[in-house]
Amino acid sequence: VPLRFFLLGATGRTGLPFLEQALARGHFVTIFVRNVSKLPAALASHPHLRTFAGELHEADKMAQAMGAANPDVVCVMLTSEAAPYAAVSTGTHSALLALRELKAVAAVKPGPMPFISIAAWGLGPTGDYITGFFSRTFVGIAKTLFWSKPLADCEKQLAEIEEARNEGLI
Repeated sequence: VPLRFFLLGATGRTGLPFLEQALARGHFVTIFVRNVSKLPAALASHPHLRTFAGELHEADKMAQAMGAANPDVVCVMLTSEAAPYAAVSTGTHSALLALRELKAVAAVKPGPMPFISIAAWGLGPTGDYITGFFSRTFVGIAKTLFWSKPLADCEKQLAEIEEARNEGLI
């Protein structure tokens, strides 16, 4: 059964392969991207793809795109690897604001919305799956030296996701 996905991060290292696979399997995908020209031409013209352009902080535009998608699942596949290191939490915040707005006017299905967020290895809850002394040591050092800002953004996102889950939104 084809699903309708709403995807943030469709042009990135994780989002693009997800987009390609979802379309290849017959699903319908609505993407909200900053720069449509980053999509490969073969995907950009796919009949099951709807594209909306905007910035992650533009929750009103995101709500329009999400409303048009009427998604079965919301997917956030963003990264905060560049300054100001806030893409993940900003995108998640706007997506949750959009979802709240759409639920308030019954523009999407009732009940909690499946919400998938992909975190980088070693950040957030994925840390529990890192085994072995060397791996744990390496990731611990990397978090301190290289990933402190993305990690802080991921933790901000996780707190907002937990709040949305507790209120039954997702």
